[in-house]
Amino acid sequence: DCEAAPVESDDKWGLIDTQGRWIVKPVYDDLDAFQAPGLAAFRQDSYDERAFIDLRGKVAIPADEMAGVIRQGLIRTGSDGSSAFGFIDLKGRPAINGSFDWAASFDEEGPTLARRQGRWGLLHASGQWVDAGEGREPVLTASDNLRELTSGLSLWLQAGQGYEWKDDQ
Repeated sequence: DCEAAPVESDDKWGLIDTQGRWIVKPVYDDLDAFQAPGLAAFRQDSYDERAFIDLRGKVAIPADEMAGVIRQGLIRTGSDGSSAFGFIDLKGRPAINGSFDWAASFDEEGPTLARRQGRWGLLHASGQWVDAGEGREPVLTASDNLRELTSGLSLWLQAGQGYEWKDDQ
């Protein structure tokens, strides 16, 4: 595998190698930095649909409605306005089915926040779902000292933001 970097030229993005030669001439509307294991998200002719390219400039995962972030070997599929969120693996195969009303991308470790049939809970990269319970929803908190939850649910932390569960009952 060669090293590659995204470069913008005339409002389009392409890939260059370590010697500055084009691997892929600028044809993409947007091209993100490479993530492990050597994949970068790009958009071409569609703002909503992303695809992933490898270090050689080959499309590794075809365009679909998905997040441009790879965490725990998974990529979130679906977008706001879609009715089914799920996750695919690094070969583009379904890993966690699209049975969620909404889901956040995973963080580097731990579960992520998701909603299934109108109920909130935590989703693990293994596919295990932990329902938060009837009438409970996540609430962003400003406090770094979040209280322990008695329900057995873990707090969901991502990008330095903490969520705790609010009980509307």
